[in-house]
Amino acid sequence: MKSPGIMLAAGFVAALLLLLPLPASCQTGEEKAAKAQLLSEAAARYNDAKPKRIDDEFVARRIRIVDAVGELKFEPALAFLQSVLHDDSSPRVQVAVIIALGKTGTKQAVQIALTAALSEKRETLLVDALPWGMRFVADPKAADWLAKMGLRHQDPNVRRVVADSLSRMSNTGEAYDEILKCLKEKEIPVLYELVKALGNTANEKAMEHLLKFLESKDWRLREAVAWSLGHIPGDAAFAKLNDLVLDEDWHVQEAAVTSLRKIDRKECIPVLITALKTQHMRVAEEVRVLLEKMTGKDFGLDFDLWKSWWELKGKEDPKPKAEREVSEVVTYYGIKVISDRVVFVIDTSHSMISKEPGGPTRMEMAKEQLLATLEKLSGRTLFNIVTFSGSPQLWEKELKKATPENKKLAAEWLKTQNPFGQTNTYDTFKKIFEEIKGLDTIFFLSDGLPTAGRHVMQEKILAEIVKMNQFLKVRVHCIALLTGKYNEMGAPEEEKDLLAFFMKRLAEENNGTFLLKDKS
Repeated sequence: MKSPGIMLAAGFVAALLLLLPLPASCQTGEEKAAKAQLLSEAAARYNDAKPKRIDDEFVARRIRIVDAVGELKFEPALAFLQSVLHDDSSPRVQVAVIIALGKTGTKQAVQIALTAALSEKRETLLVDALPWGMRFVADPKAADWLAKMGLRHQDPNVRRVVADSLSRMSNTGEAYDEILKCLKEKEIPVLYELVKALGNTANEKAMEHLLKFLESKDWRLREAVAWSLGHIPGDAAFAKLNDLVLDEDWHVQEAAVTSLRKIDRKECIPVLITALKTQHMRVAEEVRVLLEKMTGKDFGLDFDLWKSWWELKGKEDPKPKAEREVSEVVTYYGIKVISDRVVFVIDTSHSMISKEPGGPTRMEMAKEQLLATLEKLSGRTLFNIVTFSGSPQLWEKELKKATPENKKLAAEWLKTQNPFGQTNTYDTFKKIFEEIKGLDTIFFLSDGLPTAGRHVMQEKILAEIVKMNQFLKVRVHCIALLTGKYNEMGAPEEEKDLLAFFMKRLAEENNGTFLLKDKS
């Protein structure tokens, strides 16, 4: 029997929608009617996908439908989304609803999302999904309500997630006073997000409070301040960012450069040039990109060239016609390897035997690409390789310098890796984060959804990786390798869109790039 909520959405919603307020971007009667029709059709398709079934096929259908409803960004869809939260038995679909509610973007949507996440029978997955959904919310009243309802919760994970949500929302000014009241927080993961949320209010009064955290010996709090200062107007914030670009910790340096990019004032050029002396390539590359944007020049990561140009010409001609002065950057599947502390991760599950008739297998393609990239790595780069199927396998226990000898040893080891078994994504990331110290970038290549390990539910894996990576700040680039077909044993075709959805979100939540490779 269909629930009353879903019957309402499917049967009577069209008439109801015409009476409800809509965003300025959707005001005409025709637009209302069109979205009403789409929503009614989505509700009907949802019912056909059997809300009580937990089979992967039916769950995947319902996730797609909920995601499409979220993309409508249509406040009247709240009745349907709320009914799905109540009736659907799949935590994965419920997570999709939390994100769809965020895309709807209103205070009421946020109220529904948080209430569901904090219910007595709540799945922690719903709490963990809040920041991913709330990033779409621009309603200032929603931010204030969320701060008042969530920042004092007894569960520190809830407080952390709510503060993280507030740091992502686009209009949080009205939440300033409530965030300020919570800055005595003792849990560092929560306080870190609170400091970022305070900066995100863009309130000039936040400056005096942010400065207190700059005195901390804990780089995490200084990094949060560096991120926040990019949102605070005024010369005082700009001056402090110039200092933080030269902080002793690379995380703080990178956050300061990111904030300076938002401010875009050429007065910081001299300090940016000095920052090129950093021992961390990821930071140096961020500096180079910003210098190129401000000056039109590109002298690579060469401090001496930048310094000479600035002293001779830069002060007179701060933004000349653009010209490139450096050669190519090492890439992997076309994604720049902007790191000198990098780990390459390759799926070696059985499906990697897939290929087009007469063409190379996915495994052969992956090996060829990685071998070509290894060959070009700079001698200063530290690297490692991890393969995974039912369990992860490390080439070495630590990062190794990219010497000719180590490149040769890595290539020989890689050639021995063959497709076999299932796809254990979660345990692979856990092992990498726990055992390989000092890395800052991962290139993750896979051709299938997780099927083995402690966690196989995609939403749970995403949430756990975000938690593990909160302070590691590892950038995760994802390549979905889907060339060829895997049906020799009668196996079904892969759900390419679901894998792309999973890996795209994995990359985006960890500041990386996603690439779908589905052609030879």
